[in-house]
Amino acid sequence: QLAGTGPEEVRKATRAFNRMQRRITEMASQRTRMLTSVSHDLRTPITRMRLRAEYIESSETKAKLLRDLDQMEAMVGGCLDYLRGGFQQEVVALDLASLLQAVVDQFGDMGADARYDGVDHLSVLGSPDDLERAFSNLLDNAVKYGESPVVRLWESDAAAVGEFVRRGPG
Repeated sequence: QLAGTGPEEVRKATRAFNRMQRRITEMASQRTRMLTSVSHDLRTPITRMRLRAEYIESSETKAKLLRDLDQMEAMVGGCLDYLRGGFQQEVVALDLASLLQAVVDQFGDMGADARYDGVDHLSVLGSPDDLERAFSNLLDNAVKYGESPVVRLWESDAAAVGEFVRRGPG
């Protein structure tokens, strides 16, 4: 909040700025309340889906579904933590090649013609959930808007280099 002192033009501009600042603060607060509510409400159907998954007889299908539900719960939990101001990103040593191979395999399980072409192992520091979500989004776009995407990974100058390549328009 700015103090409204000085010439009339400055005081008018200050009042307008303060009104705008209050509106923006209120809009941000409303958005945060809405996102918190939606994120919290998503936990109920996730729990129902988890209970239903327990009745699936195929252990492979059950394991895949439970893994997806775990991922959804982690996203919802991360969103709620962020909205409550307590978000702390988990950074650990991980094998980026294995993570990318797993993402490609998930898309292959759903019938996508995606493949991994890269090193067998590449250790990096990062947040596994965030990286998996980002790579899944990239591969999802490559599958939707192209043909036969290939995920490549190599090391260059002590850095991990990843590439998502697809054929098609755009």
